Amino acid sequence: MSQKLLDGVSTKDESDVRWLLDNDPAININAVGGHHFCETALGIAVWRGHEGIVALLLDRGADINIVGGTYGTALGVAAYCGNERFVNLLLDRGAHVNTMGGTFGTALGVATYWEKERIMALLLYRGAEVNIVGGTYGTALGVAASMGKEGIVAFLLDRGADINTVGGALGTALGVAAYWEKEGVVAQLLDRGADVNTVGGTYGTALGVAAYRGNQDIVGLLLNQGADVSTVGGEYGTALGMAAYAGQEEIVALLLDRGADINTVGGAYETALGVAAYRGKEGVVALLLDRGADVNTVGGKYGTALGVAVRNENGEILNLLLDRGADISTVAGRYGTALGLAVYNGNEKILNLLLDRGADVNTVGGTYGTALGVATYAGYGWVVELLLDRGADINTVGGIFFFFVNHYSYLY
Repeated sequence: MSQKLLDGVSTKDESDVRWLLDNDPAININAVGGHHFCETALGIAVWRGHEGIVALLLDRGADINIVGGTYGTALGVAAYCGNERFVNLLLDRGAHVNTMGGTFGTALGVATYWEKERIMALLLYRGAEVNIVGGTYGTALGVAASMGKEGIVAFLLDRGADINTVGGALGTALGVAAYWEKEGVVAQLLDRGADVNTVGGTYGTALGVAAYRGNQDIVGLLLNQGADVSTVGGEYGTALGMAAYAGQEEIVALLLDRGADINTVGGAYETALGVAAYRGKEGVVALLLDRGADVNTVGGKYGTALGVAVRNENGEILNLLLDRGADISTVAGRYGTALGLAVYNGNEKILNLLLDRGADVNTVGGTYGTALGVATYAGYGWVVELLLDRGADINTVGGIFFFFVNHYSYLY
């Protein structure tokens, strides 16, 4: 029934809204579900610019700080509209200037995105925290950086914005500017003291962000300003790992030319080679191997780059790694060997490829001892038969159940 209230507010019919509030007990004045950027009755009333309905809703108990929609709160909607009168009214009625919510974090973030400098100044005057972290872009400065608006960036810096505050997936305002390829703002932030090596977010550093995006100009600018090419951080370890993830071969080569350690360990897949194998970027895998990547570096959930390729069931990269010296019998990771991982995946093509390329069916390692132990744990009867046909020793000792018979009796 609350949709009636939202509809009444949308049509700016104050008498209808008053009647609903007086006579319909099913009305929830704080229901969320209106327009995508203002999902409450109060937010819609602010958007529609109806001061009488705003006052009525507040007098009847509307929660002035309820969060919903792109702009977070009614105050965020007022900031979007650039309506100073409503901003002051809401603040005077108890709106919290730093309430978090929505895409842009706070009302200050909303005002920043829409370049409402007078609203920004008013919110700061009324107590907005310029460095509060929240929303997609981390901070209001991050919002400004995403748009490439050097004037707004300067406005916030001049009013105390911390240039190195970390927040959001992109880490810092410098990372945001790098992601959105705003080279002018990147240069501006560096000139104003941004730490080029601050670590934070999914991409680790601003260099990691730029490497992922494949922007050679920004990568070069960051390197020339002292970016450490081998800093470890983020989901894929290093800037080299980020470039590998995105398949940015030219950036991979550039980073290596500028001194990146090709075998640095860090991130979900340990090395840049592991990342490239995970993503199926055959060109990057070949480039890294040509430039000296250690094909047998051990680490991570899947053990080696070969294990990563097995996990992703990529026969082409498997063959490439094996052709370039990958040790098919390396013991690492939960499943012991690449063969053990292939067994767990249950991919017959990859299993046969590894066996045909010389995988030892009886190598012991990992939680389940042998490839046969993995197969019985997973309940793959057809894989058990395949491995036995290929020479698996039923009495090999290893793993948490010690030998295959214990696995088999446990399952069957």
